[in-house]
Amino acid sequence: SSQNLSAEFAEAARQLRKEAPRIQFGKIDVTHHQELRKEFNIREFPTVKFFVDGSREDPIDCKGVRQASTFVTWVKRRIGPSTVLINSTDEAEAIIHAGDLAVIGFFKELHTDSVEVFCETARDVPEMPFGMTASEDVCASYGIQRNTLVVFQKGKPVHNEVLEDGRQSKLDLTRLIKTFTLDLVTEYNLETSVKIFDVPVENHILLFTPKNSETFSGIYENYKSAAVEFRGKV
Repeated sequence: SSQNLSAEFAEAARQLRKEAPRIQFGKIDVTHHQELRKEFNIREFPTVKFFVDGSREDPIDCKGVRQASTFVTWVKRRIGPSTVLINSTDEAEAIIHAGDLAVIGFFKELHTDSVEVFCETARDVPEMPFGMTASEDVCASYGIQRNTLVVFQKGKPVHNEVLEDGRQSKLDLTRLIKTFTLDLVTEYNLETSVKIFDVPVENHILLFTPKNSETFSGIYENYKSAAVEFRGKV
């Protein structure tokens, strides 16, 4: 709800007051400021926008962020490095095991279009840690031979995406990675609907079926199996 988000937003402001005092947090009730609602094209509530260098032109939308800690990470990645530079296997393992999910970019060199897209993606996915490396030893430790994005879940690689300059966009990678913040099948309710529809996937499938039905188990398992193939697409 807007009330819950407002509280998390305020907590993020408190946490960042000492670390980034030049970042100012404010909130506006646009029902009383219709001119601002029109100027910034506010169509849904709540909406969070990030203004850079005092410019009113093209503020950055902060979508899908609902917790104070994630707000803090999102802001830090906007004003500083969005990924951690990895120089050893130990550093890679520390990131991979820091939480349930982690993303590592393995590259031959760190000055390519693919690296830039990877770093831009990290700014929009504050829910998980991002690291990147151009160390031959680290790449060899994980059996990586090409520029590759790897999603780790609970310490194990669950998705490899080969990166080629000009082939993937930030939206492509964001869509792919954000789907890992959800289970393959998520029960739809008021709380989870926000996460489901904030994922930048254009197509959604909702299954309506009674849990107490005798056929539920079979339907659910088939549905879950199909979800594996369409992860990141639906």
